[in-house]
Amino acid sequence: MSTDTKSYPAPSETEPASWKQKRYLRALCNDREVDFDVPPRMTEARASELIDLALTFPRRIPDLREPGFYVFDGDLYRVRERQTGPGVYAELWRVEPGKRTGWKYMPGAVSSLFDKHKVSDELAAEMMKESTA
Repeated sequence: MSTDTKSYPAPSETEPASWKQKRYLRALCNDREVDFDVPPRMTEARASELIDLALTFPRRIPDLREPGFYVFDGDLYRVRERQTGPGVYAELWRVEPGKRTGWKYMPGAVSSLFDKHKVSDELAAEMMKESTA
């Protein structure tokens, strides 16, 4: 009986990590009990090592996000309570030249926001003011 398995080339020691590797690593760090900021530059091999390491950590116990402002990957989010039932959702502060500036609903974004990303109302107001200047 033959088993059909895929073989992949070994991660490169010189090629930069792909955006998929970085996104997956960032998602793992948020999902697991890993307090680690993904470096902007790393090789495929290093990203692969960090992914393997992150997979060894236990999953985070979901915390209830409190309404307020959060900064994740340099973007400002506002977490609000749902009007139709229990739970919260996240909106992203968007500034697009020639388009409406304001909050845009981001499905699933709230799952990436944790207490370590929370910022004060004053800092959020300052970020919004600077982005529209």
